[in-house]
Amino acid sequence: MLIVTALIIGLLVGFSIDHVLLLVSQAKLTKQVKEWKTRFEEAQNQLVELRGEYEVLKSKYEGLKEAYEESSRALEELESYTKAFRQQVEELFYYRCFTLYNYKTRAHYHAWYEIKAVDYYKYRFDVETHTPAQLESRLTKEILVKTFGSWREQGYKRDSLRSSSDK
Repeated sequence: MLIVTALIIGLLVGFSIDHVLLLVSQAKLTKQVKEWKTRFEEAQNQLVELRGEYEVLKSKYEGLKEAYEESSRALEELESYTKAFRQQVEELFYYRCFTLYNYKTRAHYHAWYEIKAVDYYKYRFDVETHTPAQLESRLTKEILVKTFGSWREQGYKRDSLRSSSDK
């Protein structure tokens, strides 16, 4: 009987030690569960904040995307206008006409020279270099000399210089 009593006492001591160990383990696990629960709630709060930020950024993105698409369409339209303008400009010429008076013969001569529209528009649209053409201008003189020289060489003097008498 002593053995049975020792076994029972041993079992009771073992169960009480296990119970104490289980209580310690349960306390540790409870503490870990609370810690994980706190972390989960913090992560959930951060997720809610990030979702809000995501929605704000998404709405801004949509607005920027629409603005970009609208700007892209406007740019394409302007590029098509520019292309059409350049094609039309290649076909245009402007003429600068000068009236010359010969005091000896008392006759007026009208001299003109041709300006490519591309050069004319480049000159007209450039604000920094926009100055009227004058005879003192080196470029104007070169153009006139070249033009008169080419007219003489090609025999176009009669067509390009029209004279009219004051008499």
